[in-house]
Parts: sequence; structure tokens; C-alpha cells
Amino acid sequence: MLSFGYHGSYKTIDRGIIEILGPFGISFSVFKIAFFLNKKHTGFIYHYIIAIFFGLSFILVFQWLISFSGFDIRLLVLIGLNFFI
Repeated sequence: MLSFGYHGSYKTIDRGIIEILGPFGISFSVFKIAFFLNKKHTGFIYHYIIAIFFGLSFILVFQWLISFSGFDIRLLVLIGLNFFI
């Protein structure tokens, strides 16, 4: 019973799932995002202006979709996937 508790509960759940979803997973995700964003910074002002323009247009389209009476979540997902593709 002790062996099952150690391997089943401690190793699988506590050290496995909780660590991946918890502190280790969050810190690893933040590190990967920061590393990706660090590579995207060039220092050129027109790159920042384009990023601001795309971000602002995304926010405006998102706000327009929410305020539209026939709002459909599937349309929002398609538009969001379009930005990433």
C-alpha cells in the first residue's frame, strides 16, 4: 500500500501533474515566451509602430464583435486563428 501511495500519488500526481501545471510549468512557459519576445525585438521604431497598429486593430475588431448583437464565439476563434496563421 505504501509503494502504491508513493508511486501513484506522490510521483504521478504531486511531482507529475501538479508540478507541470503549477510552478514549474508556469515558470517554464514564462521563460519560453520571454525568450521568443526577446528575439522579436529589433530596436527599429517602425517595427513597434506596426505591432501597435496590429494590436489596436485586433482590440477594435474584438470590441466590435462583442458589441455586435449576433456575436458568435466561433467567428472570434476563426479571426483569432487567422492572426496566428
